[in-house]
Amino acid sequence: MLILPGAISSQDIEFAVLPFNRVGNLIYVEAIVDEQSGYFLIDTGYRGVLLNKTYYDGMPTDLHLQGSNGIGGRLEYKNVDLRLGLLNVENIDANVADLSKLTQSIGIPLHGMIGSTFFQDFELMIDYRNNNVVLIKLDRNGEKTVELPTIVAPTDTLSFHFKGHLPVISVHIGGREFHLGIDTGAAANLFRSDSWSKLEEFVWDEREQFLRGLGTMRRKTKSGMLSEVHFEDIPFRSMRTLFGNIGHINRDLAGPNLDGIVGYEFLHQYTMAFNYRKQELYLWRVEPIEDAAEVDYTADNRDK
Repeated sequence: MLILPGAISSQDIEFAVLPFNRVGNLIYVEAIVDEQSGYFLIDTGYRGVLLNKTYYDGMPTDLHLQGSNGIGGRLEYKNVDLRLGLLNVENIDANVADLSKLTQSIGIPLHGMIGSTFFQDFELMIDYRNNNVVLIKLDRNGEKTVELPTIVAPTDTLSFHFKGHLPVISVHIGGREFHLGIDTGAAANLFRSDSWSKLEEFVWDEREQFLRGLGTMRRKTKSGMLSEVHFEDIPFRSMRTLFGNIGHINRDLAGPNLDGIVGYEFLHQYTMAFNYRKQELYLWRVEPIEDAAEVDYTADNRDK
């Protein structure tokens, strides 16, 4: 189902600062959907808005959630209004699914997930230092409609392209180039299984872990701390990375195949912002944050 954003309210809202909380390495905010308040993951790996069947009922469809670890439940359709901070968006075509497994894994009463199309009219900044998502309205050319005096100019402006709705960047690891999608809903990085042989010498603290998404199955996969990662000339500390199946992403999203997905382990090291219209990533090159959480990656929701 093609999920399209609704219409922003006529209020002249040019920016919003949204405090978020973390559960493991996932971030969530409070939002109101059809007058019902609850917790929603900020998950740009999902295209639209996904609601939890526990709290919302929709119209049946023939579609299912499907990902690397099996087929999840049947999707339903529901048109809703969503309020996030001061932002009101009306007539959103959302999907409804059984998210009970995910809710059980992360331990909070999750009402749903807010995905990438909701943010396409804004510059999206994720600030792990201050636990805020900052949204700044863009004009048709991708220029910000307001400059916030509290935000200094980024140290780096970098380009990305899209695979489907996912921003894609190129990184270098040990002299090799890898094409990676960026997903705020990825608790750990997930690389293609066949990347292991190319990267084994740069991986330490090797383990076997179970990966589970929105589907009903768990799959054992290799993992380790991946080192020597550079995005342009920007170094990154070692990142917990799993090696598994991303075939559904390469199959279902238009564009060249990816080598992997990066999420929290990549994003939290520097403050970053995304301009979807200009296809630019802004990065503030300050000292990386040291407080990465040790989490159970069975809660990593890779079924998009």
